[in-house]
Amino acid sequence: MDIQFRADGMPMDKKMRVVLAQREDAPQDVLRILASEEKLLVAGNPSCPLDLLAGFAQDPDLDMRLAVAGNPSCPSEILAGLANDPSDEVRLVIALRPYFSAEGLARLALDQSRCERERERSVHTRKVLARHPSCPSEALSVLARDSESSVRNMVALNPSCPPDVLVALARDADEEVRLRVAERGDCPPEVLIDLARDPARCVRRAVAANESCPPDILLELAYDSDEGPRSRVAANPSSPSMALAELAREAPDEFRRAAIAKNPSCPPDVFSMLACDSEWKVRECVAANPSCPLEILAKLANDSIHPVCTAVIDNPSCSREIFAERAGAFDERTRCRVAGNPSCPPDVLAGMVGDSDEDVRIAIARNPSTPLEVLIELANTSSQSVNDAIAENPSIPPESLVLNVHKGSVGIRRSVASNPSAPSEALAELSRDSDEDVRQAVAKNPHTPPEVLAELAHDRSCFVRWKVAGNRRTPPKTLEDLTYGQRTGIKWEVACNPSAPAAALEKLAKHKYYCVRRAVAKNPSCPLDVLRRLAYDSFGDVRLALARRETCPPDILALLAHDSDKWVRWKAEDNPSCPLEAIASLPYRSREIPSEPSISTAELYRPPCSPLTLNAGESLVGYLERLAALHDKGALDDDEFAAAKRKLLADVEKPLG
Repeated sequence: MDIQFRADGMPMDKKMRVVLAQREDAPQDVLRILASEEKLLVAGNPSCPLDLLAGFAQDPDLDMRLAVAGNPSCPSEILAGLANDPSDEVRLVIALRPYFSAEGLARLALDQSRCERERERSVHTRKVLARHPSCPSEALSVLARDSESSVRNMVALNPSCPPDVLVALARDADEEVRLRVAERGDCPPEVLIDLARDPARCVRRAVAANESCPPDILLELAYDSDEGPRSRVAANPSSPSMALAELAREAPDEFRRAAIAKNPSCPPDVFSMLACDSEWKVRECVAANPSCPLEILAKLANDSIHPVCTAVIDNPSCSREIFAERAGAFDERTRCRVAGNPSCPPDVLAGMVGDSDEDVRIAIARNPSTPLEVLIELANTSSQSVNDAIAENPSIPPESLVLNVHKGSVGIRRSVASNPSAPSEALAELSRDSDEDVRQAVAKNPHTPPEVLAELAHDRSCFVRWKVAGNRRTPPKTLEDLTYGQRTGIKWEVACNPSAPAAALEKLAKHKYYCVRRAVAKNPSCPLDVLRRLAYDSFGDVRLALARRETCPPDILALLAHDSDKWVRWKAEDNPSCPLEAIASLPYRSREIPSEPSISTAELYRPPCSPLTLNAGESLVGYLERLAALHDKGALDDDEFAAAKRKLLADVEKPLG
């Protein structure tokens, strides 16, 4: 790259000077020169000289002080001075530095006398910090005393909020803050006791729904004057039996009775009462409850409403006797439900093999709990549809699947090809099948051998190659080959595949369609250098995918936290891996201009020429006149002047010799 330089050695292009000011390996004398025009970037540079940092810390510009507070090389004495800064944003940045002293944190009390404009400016920052799970307890204690109720609300939602802060927030004047405390599963019991008597109904409802609430408090809330807390007690699994029995007797509507019927702590006498309820939805909730006694389930199994009978069959506590009885039901829907239930006993399934309804036999054929001898009997006596269903059964032995390959039915071959239990030799044979759907099923099967997938990557059908590109067992070399000369959909599948090699992902990260680049950004195997390049992608959706990655590196999240797109910023801020210092600080770095990794720091800076050297394009006469002028001014003594002339004559004579 051809870079033009100024007389002081700095690049003439402003973008290059911005890049140089952000380089951590930039020399300190270079940073001193740039401090006059790019001081905000220099203040955030870890290589910034300490005397410059001390001066920047006294700057009236808030952004400058934030840059100093966020500088990882800032010494403790400068940080101690910034701990008394009038801006709470600066103090919070310091509070989030892991190496700042406890004495400094103790001085971080919020100043309510700051101007209204500055206070409103930092509300969003404080809210983001208050809800961040990694926010230290000292900072949360400061934020819990914030004048903005929305900030205190976020502190109450923070999973890392310490108990003493929760106790203070439970007495907050704002109703919503107390509500968030009451909703916490780790809320201390003594706090819940106080909140159970809160004048706000929404707070009492939240306490009644909290599974950590003590039983005596739930019993007290069962007699609350408001319907809301009583309904929440009815649905709470921690509610005592006495409270549920009382609520069931006086329940005015079906919704509260249904909530009690769903409660796993419901006592048997209440189950018995609700099983006779006039509303079938209440009876359905009783039939679906795993805690319901067997005698009540047996009674509900003969209910006149089909959903109630179905709920009994689907109940994990359903007994063998109930299964055997419902297997002979007149309604074929009930028999299909029994035949397809993995909990159905094998002898009951064996007795249903001769069922007249084909859908029932198909359900038996697909049931993974069906014994092998029952499947063999079905295969010999049933239709082609049943045989296709048998081939899909994951419990069928591999040798039986190999035999099904040679039966000639396309449906059976397709079912075998998609069966995860199919042996490798069967899949290898089916990969050469004449039917495209069979080959697609082989290409999609998660247990297909890599060598078979490599062969299918050259299939004439693009849909087969598409399935190969998405299979995790496809060899890396095959995935890399699929990035050349293929349709965009196939490349997209490769970009989504966690088995894709780094070379393939690096190539696809430069694809012209943003959907492919976005898939690369989501790929858990994407290399770090590719992720850093995608952080500067022109499409916001690509950067948004990066911000949502749970494994996104902190330095990339710090960059995205100051993105020009608000959705990218919000997702980056919500990411638990995002550094708190990046969230707390304003975007004092230039995020629009990426640091060119291909240009070294040495190439971005050219030291000014010495007065004793011949500049490029300068004539000999001009050089001698310049030396004479320096000699006349006293800048050069007689010996230096004579040595410079001798060196010039020697340099001129070299080419001639």
